[in-house]
Amino acid sequence: MSNQARFKPKVLGVIPARGGSKGVPRKNIREVAGKPLIAYTIEAALKSVVERVVVSTDDPEIARVAKECGAEVPFIRPAELARDEVVTEPVIMHAVQFVEEHGYRPDIVAQLFPTNPLRTAGDIDLTIEKLIETGADAVITVNAVIEHPNWMVKLDGDRVKRISTKPIGQHQDQEELYFFNGALIATKRDVLMEGRDIFSKDCRAIIIKRDRAVDINTELDLIIAEALLRRRAR
Repeated sequence: MSNQARFKPKVLGVIPARGGSKGVPRKNIREVAGKPLIAYTIEAALKSVVERVVVSTDDPEIARVAKECGAEVPFIRPAELARDEVVTEPVIMHAVQFVEEHGYRPDIVAQLFPTNPLRTAGDIDLTIEKLIETGADAVITVNAVIEHPNWMVKLDGDRVKRISTKPIGQHQDQEELYFFNGALIATKRDVLMEGRDIFSKDCRAIIIKRDRAVDINTELDLIIAEALLRRRAR
């Protein structure tokens, strides 16, 4: 083994958790299988290779719950970054800028969304490991689609129009496609802070099973997540 110490990148995990939510009110701290929803993401991150776990929120109650679960909440997100129309990237960049101004410069930034409670520490570790080993700009999590685009239609009134022009064929004959499930995005720090499109150059993927890729957007999603989390705990 080389006498030179192996490079160990600094990995910052950022959990964006806004107080406002239209589809499921207060979903980030809704109790799911006995815990606040955000707790599952914090716990997975703390068990992974992520070095620091920071929650970005504009909501004092979410901040309190996140701290109780073991995350850092070193700032309250500015109001201009908590509006409905604000996309995720500037929120993550603000968190990175804050920790860098306070003496911590990460090499890798993991975006961990609290609405994905079934993602595991192992999923996080595999994603970070692939980013390091491949030298990619970013690594995302995906799962195989069930509802193939060749079968999808749109409606003009009640008239059906197919989206794809390809023959429908049998389900088993369809090209394998994957859905970007949003459970995790890991990027090199510079790729994120320079505002590069992660899909434009070298973006890789980790495939995870659908039962670890539930994204909470509706009350039905909460019911499904609760059932899966209780099954996992048995």
